[in-house]
Amino acid sequence: MRALHCLWLILFLPALLTADEPRKPAIAPPTTAVISGHVVGGNGEPMRRVTVALAAIKSGDAPDANAAATSTTTGDGGEFTFTGLGPARYRLLAERTGYVLGHLPRARALIAVTSGEEVKDVVLHLVAVAAIGGSVLDGNGEPLAKAVVRLLQYRYVSGTRRLAVVRDVLSDERGEFRLGDLDPGPYYLVASYRSSISDVVCPPEYYPGVSSFDLAEPIRLRPADLFPVKFVLLPGKPVRVRGRVSGAIGSAVEVTLAPRVSVPYAEPLQGEYRDGSFEFKKVLPGSYTVVAIEHSAGETLEGRTTVQVEQSDLETVEVHLEPLHTLSQFQGYVNCDCPPPRPVPATTVSLSPAALLSEDEMGSGGSGQSAQVDANGRFTMQIAGRGRYFVAVSGFPAGLEDAYLSYAQVGAVEVTRDGLQLPLEHGSSPIFVTVSAKGARAEGVVVDSHDQPVPGAVVVAVPASELRQNPGLYRQTVSDQNGQFVLHGLAPGDYDLYAWEDVPQGAYYDPDYLQNYAALTQTLHATKEGRHQVILRLIPEDDR
Repeated sequence: MRALHCLWLILFLPALLTADEPRKPAIAPPTTAVISGHVVGGNGEPMRRVTVALAAIKSGDAPDANAAATSTTTGDGGEFTFTGLGPARYRLLAERTGYVLGHLPRARALIAVTSGEEVKDVVLHLVAVAAIGGSVLDGNGEPLAKAVVRLLQYRYVSGTRRLAVVRDVLSDERGEFRLGDLDPGPYYLVASYRSSISDVVCPPEYYPGVSSFDLAEPIRLRPADLFPVKFVLLPGKPVRVRGRVSGAIGSAVEVTLAPRVSVPYAEPLQGEYRDGSFEFKKVLPGSYTVVAIEHSAGETLEGRTTVQVEQSDLETVEVHLEPLHTLSQFQGYVNCDCPPPRPVPATTVSLSPAALLSEDEMGSGGSGQSAQVDANGRFTMQIAGRGRYFVAVSGFPAGLEDAYLSYAQVGAVEVTRDGLQLPLEHGSSPIFVTVSAKGARAEGVVVDSHDQPVPGAVVVAVPASELRQNPGLYRQTVSDQNGQFVLHGLAPGDYDLYAWEDVPQGAYYDPDYLQNYAALTQTLHATKEGRHQVILRLIPEDDR
């Protein structure tokens, strides 16, 4: 009996002793991600007290409006860490006074993380900003105050490469000027002078001391450069331009005279207008456009004419005003053909002008407009513009990442493919938009000439040539730290895929720019709900 009792104790005592002990839960793997790294300077030195910001992005490059950005400051060793991150794609930015993010693609730090992943050793490069400084003198070698010094750079606007004004500044009382806080890169510089108290006008002079932009040379700024420039401006022989405006409703007409050149060396001249007549003083010889505008009773009238100014006064210019930019108003509805069909709230509907606008179209006020879709799928929009516009929808919610605009109708006319002409004939119209959840997706990796993955490459899907004026059909993204990318929401059709190390913003709308890389593209035929796997070869910078 004693033996049985001992056996019972041996078998069941451990269970009795532990019956009331709480069980320890299993250790769950971490569900949040971590991103950490360093910020370094141009020579690789750690950068302290740099503000580093982290923002989640949606498909393409658009920030996720529903996810708040977060920031931190680097420590003494340039280190930074972000914790508690959900699975997503994130963009990193770094900011410190006197510095900019370094040469692309390092400036496009895009990091993709999964649940519990820890991404270490991310490196952000900062480089010192540059500056241009110097003096403006008159023909006697005396300082010339209040001369306009203008910094120019080539930019792509609506798919066309144009010189754009980056910044301008007036010379001070010592004739000196400074343009600071500049990103490294190529610039052009021009100076001109127009006296406010006399008839003295000095034609523009371009760096390096030439009178024509065709002879100008770019200033190629490097990090921390202070580039010296000296201008000597000589007076020209100004004349007067006079004329009349017809078709005006009232007396408040604004008349300007703008040089018809691709180099924006000076602001348009403001003319004097009274009783239907206008006059411009101190005009230098050249080709100009006279623009007259009147805003009256909710309507805008505009007239334009070109003039050639020679060595003597011009007296007989005629400008006729006509209605312009009649306001077009839309009341619309966005529907998804998903099963079951339903409205698509919280998206954005936009009307964008056709890519590849001419210079005249650029000057006619061809800007886009957008509207937020409400909870019932409805929106209202009004836009003042003329020319061909295209409808686009963006900001799709989770579950509709690959949605695309499949049908658009304005009044009784379908405008999905060819767009619509503004202004509307009757001023307002309903607009019905249908999006499809069955868009295609192109995903893959960008590799270099050694088949190594490339982070920070700009990946663009360009639609077939007959559809390239529709900016809503293009798709752009950036490869992540592993060289991987995803292009969401491709409408079914043919595309050319590019992966650039660096590309000017909007340059891919320009067929002449794309022609430089015709042999380096990869074609894709996107199908409904297609999941297309591609490997793209990197196009190195300046590889033409």
